[in-house]
Amino acid sequence: MRIIGGHDFYDGAQALGQDLERVFVRASFDKTEGLKADECGLVPVKASRLLLVPDRSRHRYASDDRVDNRKGRFDFRPLVVWFAGVRHAGVMVSGRHKGEESYTNWCAWSATELRDFLSSVESGLAEAFWSGDDISASSVDAWFSDAGTKAEREWLVSEGVSIAISDGMGAEHGHRAWHDSRRWKIDTDGLKDLGFARVLPPWEAFQRLEMWVGGILSRPGRATVEIESDLVRRDKHGFDGMSFKKPKSQN
Repeated sequence: MRIIGGHDFYDGAQALGQDLERVFVRASFDKTEGLKADECGLVPVKASRLLLVPDRSRHRYASDDRVDNRKGRFDFRPLVVWFAGVRHAGVMVSGRHKGEESYTNWCAWSATELRDFLSSVESGLAEAFWSGDDISASSVDAWFSDAGTKAEREWLVSEGVSIAISDGMGAEHGHRAWHDSRRWKIDTDGLKDLGFARVLPPWEAFQRLEMWVGGILSRPGRATVEIESDLVRRDKHGFDGMSFKKPKSQN
């Protein structure tokens, strides 16, 4: 499969061989506005924040949604990536460790990763005392293991979508801003910045994407993207750049 547009962590797998007639057209994450949550068939991300244990040293007794202590200050944004028909849930961590100038943007892709990070900054998930969608100690495992719905996968196939990344403002900007800014970036790059290689190694990610594009999405009755160039036809029939050329005579 040949990828046109953008740059991502799995692109290097193309060096191992390409089917030039199969093409995946990809946009730049930063240059794509995306679809609003109510404009597509994917369930919008309903969790706006984490419910964290209160910092008693600051006389806080209700659950917090950010870390702000001697270890640093961090905000959290739940997100979802659909990749080749499979749902992957994560939590984006943004902030700065105490005494460090560099800003951290890191994504946890499992409940264990999230718990370990929170423990490293002297925090942890609290129990929820009300029903809701925010991520708590009792719901964190379900958040990461949610496989999505059959209707969502059917929408991906019907619309020819290979990659969908949830995006929007974090809850630190207020509930209304978070709710109204929820979007899905469709068929873009940007997975490298999310550390998605920890979910799927580059070669496996490329292979899954190729099978999705060339298998599921190109089912009978659906138009596919093909490159009808002379070079493709030549290679398809087993010829190369030297075919039909008369060798130069040697003196």
